[in-house]
Amino acid sequence: MTPQAPNRWPWPPLITGGAVLVALITARLWTPPALFPGAFAAGGLLVGLALGLDLWAMLEMRRRRANILPHRAATALVTTGPFAWSRNPIYLANGLLLLGLGGLFDNA
Repeated sequence: MTPQAPNRWPWPPLITGGAVLVALITARLWTPPALFPGAFAAGGLLVGLALGLDLWAMLEMRRRRANILPHRAATALVTTGPFAWSRNPIYLANGLLLLGLGGLFDNA
């Protein structure tokens, strides 16, 4: 099997940024109903958890000398830290961050 070249574009961060942009545009065009009363607190908790998970995953990748940029070739396989229970903890953290920001800004 021949090695596959990595993508030229860092798609995951672009997709996350695109989701934020769509949410902001949608909120301007249509005002959704308010979220549940504890949405702000839950959103803040999710944002904190997401940032902590993201930082932990990046530190673990750095410790193992693995490439963190998604559009470059992999340099190591990390199976410790958050990677022991999730294949892509950074992408999981991005999803949690989006949910948390939705709660913080009352934007479903």
